[in-house]
Amino acid sequence: MHRSIIAVNNIPMTIRELLSENRIEIGAALYSKEEALDELIRLQKKSGMIHNPGALKREIIQREKAGNSAAGCRIAIPDVAHSGSAKTAISVITIKDGVDYGAPDKRKVKLIFMIV
Repeated sequence: MHRSIIAVNNIPMTIRELLSENRIEIGAALYSKEEALDELIRLQKKSGMIHNPGALKREIIQREKAGNSAAGCRIAIPDVAHSGSAKTAISVITIKDGVDYGAPDKRKVKLIFMIV
């Protein structure tokens, strides 16, 4: 069986190590970029990957000010090197009606991957 391996900080990791079911939410009823970021942070905290959600939110907001993480095609990928995270982890949400994320193509974002 083929294992997908990527390197994070030069450490080989599988997708399974980065992403688990308890950091995924499908069809979230969210109405703003801020609500979406809060939900992604909540998933990181719920899974034990972070201990200070307020600090992570401040870092993500600072990252978004430096450059919007919306990629277009209804996708955003906010990322930050958070000193308070247990290890690199991904949280994912899909948003039923999408949210205005300031995407370059002006379309509402419906899929967000947060990499911490």
